[in-house]
Amino acid sequence: RMLAVLYKSIDLAVDYLFPRTPVFGGALEDLVFNENEQGINTKNVPLVFQFLSEKVVEFGLDREGIFRISADEVVLLQLQEQLSDREYYSDIEDPHVYACLLKRWLRELPEPLVPHEFYDEIIDNSTNVDYITLVINHSDYPVENRDLFYRLVELLKLICNSEDNKMTAHNLGLVFAPCMFRSSSTSSADILESLKKESDLIALIIEEM
Repeated sequence: RMLAVLYKSIDLAVDYLFPRTPVFGGALEDLVFNENEQGINTKNVPLVFQFLSEKVVEFGLDREGIFRISADEVVLLQLQEQLSDREYYSDIEDPHVYACLLKRWLRELPEPLVPHEFYDEIIDNSTNVDYITLVINHSDYPVENRDLFYRLVELLKLICNSEDNKMTAHNLGLVFAPCMFRSSSTSSADILESLKKESDLIALIIEEM
């Protein structure tokens, strides 16, 4: 027990001297940079996404309503606190917990997965997957956002390929539009119109990209 207290004190001291980017609510670029610098992650995709997506695949591919059905908020907060401490393990077998936390993590990114500066160009060409692919692959597009985008699309394709979970590309588009895009408009009508384009685009990407 004394060793555990000692290790915790050391961790707190390190965090004080070398502040780490918050796992939830931290900038994607900073989170990846911190993990790469610490030598705990060699990819451009944060460990929290890797962990949560792997758990969804392990327990939730065939679970009806995955990413649509909510989970117990108490359990969500407990696991969120644990992941915020960089403790990437869990014996929870309810896939909805991991699915809900993955969506929450995406929604809490300060800059959305599709950066504001590329939003209009992508939405204005929302029926042209080839053009959107060129935009995302362009050197000006943040590499962390691009790699995470493709990893998320891979996950959504896996979910969509299961007939048992009843999560079609259309359903996934509706669920993930608020997680991937953030319209700058303040008009309710414009936001609803944008949401339709965003969800349709995600469905199209799942089916064709």
